Amino acid sequence: MEGNGEPDLAPDEATAPPVLDGPAPAPVNVVAVVVTRNPGVALDDTLASLLGQDQRNLSILVIDDGSDDAVFDRVAAVAPGAFVRRCEQRSPCRGTSRTVL
Repeated sequence: MEGNGEPDLAPDEATAPPVLDGPAPAPVNVVAVVVTRNPGVALDDTLASLLGQDQRNLSILVIDDGSDDAVFDRVAAVAPGAFVRRCEQRSPCRGTSRTVL
């Protein structure tokens, strides 16, 4: 024991995470929202990066703000489990902001 009344801990015990009593915590659900318009290959890179995360309960929502390119096809090819919502753009950012909110 040290002079402060605390027991001496081995190096491994000093850095070990605390043991929690009770039920295990519920898994965390995470939704990544990707808002895009004519993204090009940046969308593929973004989706691949999201899929490379170690988060187990990850959902991906792609909001397309009236792109001229094939966003649905790109998402289906890279992240088949992702959700895609297309907004027709009537004025800049109006459709996307309403969808996200």
